[in-house]
Amino acid sequence: MIEEKEIKKLAELARIELTDAEADSFKSEFEQILEYVSRLEANKATTGNANDVIVSEHHNIFREDLDPHEGGVYTKALIDAAPKSDGNSITIGKVIKGAE
Repeated sequence: MIEEKEIKKLAELARIELTDAEADSFKSEFEQILEYVSRLEANKATTGNANDVIVSEHHNIFREDLDPHEGGVYTKALIDAAPKSDGNSITIGKVIKGAE
């Protein structure tokens, strides 16, 4: 069973100010959390070590960038394909109402 002074110490460590009523409220919540953890521990004893590593069949499916192109290679083609442009920028219409 957790005591109110332990809750206040945790609150102090977390830099949270608690009233006595809040500490009392947290007391029941902490007891529920601790009960749940103890049930997990009991379950762990019957099912084996919870820290066992699960090996997945999946692996990194992303390709390596072995031969990236140089920056700006496609800039002119993209700017030329846009309906409106200004230098190296694509010009678009107003997107947000009320924006100027």
